[in-house]
Amino acid sequence: MRKEVVGDVPDSTPGPFEKPTDLLTEWQAFYADALKLDQDFSGLAIPAKRKGFERLLVVAQDVTPQRVYEACAKLFPCWKWTEESLDEVIDFSFQTRSAENGSYAIWARDRVEADDEFKNLSANILTERGIPGITLEERLLYEAKYFKETGKHLDIRNT
Repeated sequence: MRKEVVGDVPDSTPGPFEKPTDLLTEWQAFYADALKLDQDFSGLAIPAKRKGFERLLVVAQDVTPQRVYEACAKLFPCWKWTEESLDEVIDFSFQTRSAENGSYAIWARDRVEADDEFKNLSANILTERGIPGITLEERLLYEAKYFKETGKHLDIRNT
């Protein structure tokens, strides 16, 4: 799984949207279309934008990896290593974030490929070094939304 690093350097450069509400409206439309979920993110707090992190990812409360995987499978051919639900076979105790208690938003790098500066480093090594990454739900949502926007996939060269 791709380890997308979440940054912590403040950035005052405006993104492609004039208002954060534009981004949240876009995510609401994505959830309605791809996951058939009506969401209201109007009161959702968006963290401060960080230098080099231009992609807003929004995880709706109680959205699970299996549900997002199923949405991906409707958009493009998918494969997983098990016939069981991802929600049943994955140990979520290692995740740094969860939407179990409410929707949230984070900024991630807006890159097609995983971070070159961290290639050949496992998730365990990155964790040991204190380098945060994105969760499985965040990565699957990123893939589905990116595919709907571009008709292309993330991580074409690297996995």
